[in-house]
Amino acid sequence: MFIMPFPPTPELAGKRQVSTGGAAGDPRWRKDGREIFYKGLDGQLFSSEVTFSGSTLEVGATRSLFNASVSGADAFDVTADGQRFLMLTSREQESAAPLTLIQNWTAALAR
Repeated sequence: MFIMPFPPTPELAGKRQVSTGGAAGDPRWRKDGREIFYKGLDGQLFSSEVTFSGSTLEVGATRSLFNASVSGADAFDVTADGQRFLMLTSREQESAAPLTLIQNWTAALAR
């Protein structure tokens, strides 16, 4: 995955590589623009530091955060401070809790 300024300017031209192992798309930026979050091809969620210094765009340390078993576009989002995540997950792996239906329960109250 690469990032570049938009619209490109002569001062901030070119693109910078963020991921070295590929990315599954749909990156999310921290509100202040100093960090970008993305899902890797292996399902891991990654975070990369991004700094703008004068006319230089630099990508700093990248770290693996956790396994994000989400799929599809817009399957995750990050809070403005980059500390919490909202994820759409599949419930296929979870077993449903049993449901108990009590009919005519008001008659039981009278006893």
